[in-house]
Amino acid sequence: MIQLNNGRNIFLIDILSMTKLNDNNCMKLVKKLLRNTMANSSILKIFHDCRQDSLALHRFMDTCVINVFDTSACETLIIQL
Repeated sequence: MIQLNNGRNIFLIDILSMTKLNDNNCMKLVKKLLRNTMANSSILKIFHDCRQDSLALHRFMDTCVINVFDTSACETLIIQL
């Protein structure tokens, strides 16, 4: 599941269900949306422990996630201070 928020709306994208439906047009649209969003450095992406998610998105879209705030890494840093 991928959750996107544009400041007004929240969108949930269920990649597994979309894969099972085998809707290629929908998958192409979602991949384009995710690729454009995740590679856009002006959009902040917030993850909790993004290591596996980032790897999965990289494999799914063949692109890297840019401008990430990882709440897990931030928590680790705060605890160490």
